Amino acid sequence: MDIEKLIGKVFDEVAEHIGPFEIENNAWELELDEGAEESFYVTTQSGELELKLNKDRIIQTIFLRPDAEGKFLLKPYLLETGRREIRKALGEADASGETIMDEMFGNTYGYDRYHREIVYHFEYQNVEQSRLKMITLMEKGIGQ
Repeated sequence: MDIEKLIGKVFDEVAEHIGPFEIENNAWELELDEGAEESFYVTTQSGELELKLNKDRIIQTIFLRPDAEGKFLLKPYLLETGRREIRKALGEADASGETIMDEMFGNTYGYDRYHREIVYHFEYQNVEQSRLKMITLMEKGIGQ
């Protein structure tokens, strides 16, 4: 399965390739935030893949976490892939953030974002930015 090509697809047309999953909508969020658009969240049993769908069940965002062996579904990324390797492969990021240490809100360890045919967002999990925490793939215009 080519993960990147799932962006913009109707979920029901690709669901059989996802594996065991659970789907829920954000009806409770709509009650709290009037005017928010309905969306659906799909999570695989393994937890390695989460999808955000719009009201028409079109895949807008994909969240990727490493499996037990430290591999991401988006090749060739591994848990041990860091900022240096990502920038060597993809060049300078279109947007990036550095480590922020905050006792109240928690620590964030930086990110790199690349605007290509879709948006690639790499989030790091340590101060050295030598390990990936999560990769997010998005339609252009989301989160920008």
